[in-house]
Amino acid sequence: MITKLLHAAPTFTKSKELIFIREKYGQSSQPPPLCPNIEHVSCAKVLGITLNDRLSVTDHVNNLLTSCSSLLYVMRVLRSHGISTESLHDVFHATILANITYCLPAWSGLCSASDRAKLDSFLNRARVSMTILYPPYQMFLVMLMTHYLKQF
Repeated sequence: MITKLLHAAPTFTKSKELIFIREKYGQSSQPPPLCPNIEHVSCAKVLGITLNDRLSVTDHVNNLLTSCSSLLYVMRVLRSHGISTESLHDVFHATILANITYCLPAWSGLCSASDRAKLDSFLNRARVSMTILYPPYQMFLVMLMTHYLKQF
């Protein structure tokens, strides 16, 4: 039984091939696939982070900001329905900040200047629209995250 498992042919249904290219050096065309059974993709989601074939996280930042904008709208609706400030604060940290800071050290180094500008813009918009959520001593986490993004 064990020998049958060891010698079984691998299945390629979940395998994907992502080849990183550098257009600076004239490699704009994709090479032929190494294995015809594996699907070739130009963008893949790895541990929740979307990488593309140019080793950029622009797609990840766009998806992240889309989902966080929807969550920010939900928080505005909750605030209009009279949810307490403490509860809104908890929801903001558990949803929006958790989504943004997930694997931040792994993908922030691949951010372009425009990606960082988009993230800064969203954080400023969130801070302005949820002003009542942030006493000065709790704004430290958002400022720390913004500072961390600016380092790269």
